[in-house]
Amino acid sequence: MSQPESNRRFAKTIVITQNDIDDLGHVNNVAYARLIEDIARAHATHVGMDIQTLRDSGRLPVMLEHHLKYRRAGFLGDELTVSTEILMMGGLRAKRHNVISRGDEVLVDSQTDWVWVDVVSGRPKAIPAAALAAFGF
Repeated sequence: MSQPESNRRFAKTIVITQNDIDDLGHVNNVAYARLIEDIARAHATHVGMDIQTLRDSGRLPVMLEHHLKYRRAGFLGDELTVSTEILMMGGLRAKRHNVISRGDEVLVDSQTDWVWVDVVSGRPKAIPAAALAAFGF
């Protein structure tokens, strides 16, 4: 039995630390990319597909393409909501829409394409059925 479509979405709140700040006093672009990877991992864990479970399946998702649109700056101490939604998942690939916001203000809007790869060979391999079901596909 597949999981509800709501399993395609996930969000969490984080607080910006000094390690996230660049030389201009803003959240560093690399920190935003890390937050987007972190939310994907947290989402997977939330639906029972943690890294060890995925590794045991012989496949892991890796970022293939990542587009970020910066709308506003984030600052030290900001409480941000990082959200993700899987828009498409099937075959070898998945596509996520991600938003990082401070209250009603969107700081970053992004889309990330993922490809699933064999943990031994590193070559593309179909998404395991258990992962498809866990995310509601």
